[in-house]
Amino acid sequence: MRIASTAVLTALGLVVLAHGGVLACGASDANPGAEAAGAGAGGAIAAAGASGAASAGAPAGGSVSSTGGGGASAAGSAGVAGSAAGSGGSAAGSGGASGGNAGNAGSGGSAGSAGGAGMAGMAGMGGAAPFALTSPSFVNKMGCAANNVAACDKIPTDNWFQDPGTNTKYPDHSPELNWTAGPSGTLSYAIVLHDLTNNFNHWAIWNIPGTTYQLPASLPAGANPAGITGVKQASFNANKDAYAGPGAIGDVYQFTVYALKVATISPNLGSNPQDSVRNLLEGSADVLKKVSLTAASVK
Repeated sequence: MRIASTAVLTALGLVVLAHGGVLACGASDANPGAEAAGAGAGGAIAAAGASGAASAGAPAGGSVSSTGGGGASAAGSAGVAGSAAGSGGSAAGSGGASGGNAGNAGSGGSAGSAGGAGMAGMAGMGGAAPFALTSPSFVNKMGCAANNVAACDKIPTDNWFQDPGTNTKYPDHSPELNWTAGPSGTLSYAIVLHDLTNNFNHWAIWNIPGTTYQLPASLPAGANPAGITGVKQASFNANKDAYAGPGAIGDVYQFTVYALKVATISPNLGSNPQDSVRNLLEGSADVLKKVSLTAASVK
């Protein structure tokens, strides 16, 4: 009868443990559970996101005195693994967040900080930044529009073509332009400078490779400016193959970058080549998406 009772108690103990119950055990019994939690959370999440959290959750569920610390440690490893796997996409990021939950399954420890590491996994490089156009010279401001010049940031006079009121000539240097990667399938970019106030196109540059995300300031005239192979540009200016900036005081101007699903376009250039480029782009099914940067020529 004693042997049978011992067997029954042992079986009951295993059942309780399997269901997250509390049993008194020594450090030698607690450590393997914690180690299993660490290995499950760290390794499996790096490989498969949420499945790693599942394998971490079961061993970390026990309430043995040393398991709380082990659970938090495992969750920390899970968060780090989630962050490291962030470039793999949102699945790995959510795996990191689940790793934080695995820390909560322990009876103690710094589960909160482990959860934060999981969030770091979700905010990893896996999430693509929104397609956007920016410049260090001026910024988009809320409300900036052709009928609301006062809300616009100022385009530096260094980027102006002229002041028709005083016939003052300005340096007419193109501003530095930076953009994030376009939608999946983008093979090239084109940029147009358009005067919203007068509905007039100033400058167009196209066939920018899909791996290029910047035009440096003060682009030279002609094809392949700044060594960017294949690029062409056109403007209303006399030479017609270089940047032509704002030429009217108090107008609102818009730089627009187009993400294209083709590597090159071949507009039929006429007497106003910048118009030909914009007209082609605005009516093309090859445009995946476009974003703009708007400011005004005010002093």
